[in-house]
Amino acid sequence: METPTNAVPPSILKPSARSMATSKWPNDPSTIDKYNWLLHVMYGRGEYDRIQQFIRVQPQTNPYMTYVQALVNRQEGRIAEALDLFQKSVVENPTLINIKQVAKSLALLGRYRVAIDAYKEALTRTTNDWEVFHNLGLCYMQLREFNEAKQYFLQALQVSEIQEASYIALGKVLLLEGERDEAEAIFERGARRNPESPTLFTHIGLLAFERAHYTKAFECFGTALTFCPTHIPAIMAACQVIQKHGDADVALSKYRIIYGRKPECAQVWNNI
Repeated sequence: METPTNAVPPSILKPSARSMATSKWPNDPSTIDKYNWLLHVMYGRGEYDRIQQFIRVQPQTNPYMTYVQALVNRQEGRIAEALDLFQKSVVENPTLINIKQVAKSLALLGRYRVAIDAYKEALTRTTNDWEVFHNLGLCYMQLREFNEAKQYFLQALQVSEIQEASYIALGKVLLLEGERDEAEAIFERGARRNPESPTLFTHIGLLAFERAHYTKAFECFGTALTFCPTHIPAIMAACQVIQKHGDADVALSKYRIIYGRKPECAQVWNNI
C-alpha cells in the first residue's frame, strides 16, 4: 500500500538513533525549533495523536511544543492539563497570546473571576484587541454582572464594528435585563454590519413575533434561511409563524428538515 503523498513521513516523528548520536549539539534549540512547521501542519490537520507521539520522543521540548500540546489537550477536553501547560508557556514567554490562552482555559473551567484577572493582564499589553474585550464581557455575563458585561461588549464593538458575536452577546444581555427595544436596536445594528448573519435576523424576527408583527418576523426568518437554509433556530421560528396562520402541512415539512439534522430536539417532537 502506497503512502499518501500529503502524509507526514513516519520517520520524522521519531529521530533516528544515528542522527541523535552524530548530532554535534543534540539539545541545541535551533535543532528542536526546526520542526515547529511540522507541529503546525499536524495541528491544522487534526492529527492530535501524532503530535503527542512526536513530542514524547523528543529529548527536549521548546516553548512552541508546549503551546501546541496545550492546544491539543484543550481540544480533547483535558482543560486542566491544558491550563497547566499554558501557564508554563506564560512563565517561559509572557506574550499576549499565551496570557489569552490561560484566560480562555480558566473561563472554560468556570473560573470566571480569575479569567477576568488574566484578561485584564492581557489589556496591559494591548488596547485594541477585540477578543479580549469580548471575552471579558462574556465572563461578566456569566457572573450576571450585566453593567460590566455591556461596557466591555461596547468596547469590543468600538475596536471592531463588524463582530457578529459581540452584537449577539450584547443583545442577549439587554434581553436578560428586559430591555427589548434596546436589544432589537442592537440586533438591527449588527444586521446592517453583518447582512448575511442568520443568527441576527432570527433574533430580530423573534422579537417581532413577540409583538405580533408577524409579517416582519416572517421576512426576517426568510432572510436568515436564504443565507443558511439549515439554520435550525430560524426554521423553528418560521414554523411558529406558519402554525400561527394554521398551515400545519407546511410547518410539518419544515420540521422534517430539523429532525433529519437534530433528531433529539424535544421542541420539534412536541410541536409535531
